[in-house]
Amino acid sequence: MSTLGVTPENIEIVDAYSEKSAKNGKFKQLSGEVGSSFVELFRDSAQYINAHRNSTMVIHIPSSLLLRESKSYDGDDQLKQPRSDLTWVDDIALAWTLGVNIVIIIDCKCHVNDRLELLDSYQSSLPFNETVIPINQELLHIIKEVSGGLRFDLERLLTKFTSANGHKGGIVSGNYFTAKPVGIIKGQNFGFAGNLRSVDAEKIRSAHKTNDIVVISPLGVSPSGEFFFVNSYDLAAGVATALVAKKVIFCLQKGAYLLYHTRHDRKLLQSLRYSDAKELLNIYLKRSSIQQKGSSCSNDGVAEMVVAMQAAMPSLHAGVKRAHFVNPTNGSLLRELYTRDGSGTLVSRDLYDGIRGATAEDVISIYELILPLVKQGILIPRSIRKIEESIHLYHVLTRDGNIVACGQIQRFEGCAAEISCLVVHPDYRKSGMGDALLGYMKRLCVQTGAMFLFALSTQSMQWFIERGFSEVDFSRLPPSRIKAYDHARKSKVYMMVIDGDRDLDATELLRDRN
Repeated sequence: MSTLGVTPENIEIVDAYSEKSAKNGKFKQLSGEVGSSFVELFRDSAQYINAHRNSTMVIHIPSSLLLRESKSYDGDDQLKQPRSDLTWVDDIALAWTLGVNIVIIIDCKCHVNDRLELLDSYQSSLPFNETVIPINQELLHIIKEVSGGLRFDLERLLTKFTSANGHKGGIVSGNYFTAKPVGIIKGQNFGFAGNLRSVDAEKIRSAHKTNDIVVISPLGVSPSGEFFFVNSYDLAAGVATALVAKKVIFCLQKGAYLLYHTRHDRKLLQSLRYSDAKELLNIYLKRSSIQQKGSSCSNDGVAEMVVAMQAAMPSLHAGVKRAHFVNPTNGSLLRELYTRDGSGTLVSRDLYDGIRGATAEDVISIYELILPLVKQGILIPRSIRKIEESIHLYHVLTRDGNIVACGQIQRFEGCAAEISCLVVHPDYRKSGMGDALLGYMKRLCVQTGAMFLFALSTQSMQWFIERGFSEVDFSRLPPSRIKAYDHARKSKVYMMVIDGDRDLDATELLRDRN
């Protein structure tokens, strides 16, 4: 036997389910009796790992979080001692190793203000919100020093991670964008304060092709060779827009949630459509307390959320699919990206543009749209009068003023709803419009308290199965729908259970992998 070897005579092969095995704690761990939650979590995360692979994400992170451990809370929301070796950078790097193309935007304001507090000559600090203040030569010099130090610290942490985990990839930084001066506004010279001018998207994509992670500080150079300090929130949104990124992510240093108030209750709201987020911002921005925040390390999580959400709106409008706002708790970024329930707040581009409730003026168009399928026996006959009588149950998708898809929702007892008459014009059938209309109607059902969705079909069975419906016996239908069931037609019944809006967000993500 070698020094590091074992003695074969002392080895016993034991049946996995013998009494000896049952008494061995280590065996329980190996057999899955211990740690099964990890297995389930990993299985559930696999689809998200696959969905995010090779996608581009722009992550905005405040300097106060960059070198700080993630907070960890127990079940009673009591702060536990964080691991001294765990930082947000580790979680970002882990997403990198899972195939995500990452751009990190450093917000250095908090560290700059720490430096300014040591100087008697400065009475103000860099503002927390998007308010622009004049940047003179002395302040620019401090910003350069702080930005450079933060960039090197970030590179050090990422290099430490790659070395420890054997990940092959580099960390690159440089002039990936150009800036322009804010100039003189109402007689006030803003000096070296700048705005984003252009982003070298191809240069960033080239770095991603070699599996490099890109780090960008908010100091940009103008074509004339001058440095200008650009607001990091606008920079993150601008870079995401130029790359047509899948996500722009804002890591919040204080954190905030959305609560949705109803007449009888209030609930946590984790996802929001672009149009609703825009309206919410208009409400909050009218409140002067939000507009007048001045500290870059503000204790007001509400103001921080508003500022980040405001910055994300132009990028969502320009084509970025989703914006995430992640709170500073342990593993929150990974939970947001790789679990169905997430951990923060999601604002997504309005995938349901052009969808609305049908009106009396749409009756003839709906009739003409469904008529070919009625003649083929795919849909049951519906007269113009019958459509008119139930027009309030229909929803239509329009393009250039023309109805190109329609669908009907009818509520039943037992938190159930039927989706029927889902039709897309032949010219648009492979453009995703059917999925968009189905997703819209699912969300309407959730809003009205319906958890069980069902559809009856004689020929489109596979389409519903591919979208998460399962075939069930017709006896599973609500009693009133069973009475109306046409036994001669022998339609198959397909049903699905929806567990809230976040469940629908996950479905949309997994169906949209591009």
